[in-house]
Amino acid sequence: MEKHTMIEQPKREDIFHKKPSKELKDIKHGDKKLEVKFIILEKTASIPLKNSDLLTQFLVADETASIRCNFFGEIGADLQPGDIIYMNEAYATTYKNMLILYQGKKGKVHRIGDFFFNFDETLLKSKVQ
Repeated sequence: MEKHTMIEQPKREDIFHKKPSKELKDIKHGDKKLEVKFIILEKTASIPLKNSDLLTQFLVADETASIRCNFFGEIGADLQPGDIIYMNEAYATTYKNMLILYQGKKGKVHRIGDFFFNFDETLLKSKVQ
C-alpha cells in the first residue's frame, strides 16, 4: 500500500492566502481533486486497520460548515485540534449516510497555522441519491 506523505510546512505566503477550490458547504459525494482549507476542531477516533495502517478521524470546519475528515497513517497522528490545514487532492464520499472528506493518496497536507480561523460548526449532512 502506498504511504501518505507527511505534513508539509510551506512558506506561509505560498498557501495561507490561497483560495481553496471549494468551501466545505459546497462539497458533495463523489467530488475529487479538491483543494480545501479548514481548522481541526476535534479528534474523534483513531482506528487500526487490517493492513496495519491507522485511520484517524477528525471534525474539521471552515467559515461555511463542518465535516468529518479522515487521514491515513502518521499524518493523522501528527495533527491536533487548532491546526489550520490546507489539503490538496482530497476527495469526498458517503459512509453510513455521513459525508466524509479524505486525504487523497497523492495529496499533500500543509499545516499553515493554528487557532486563528473563522469557522461554522454546522455539520454537513449528506444527501445520498
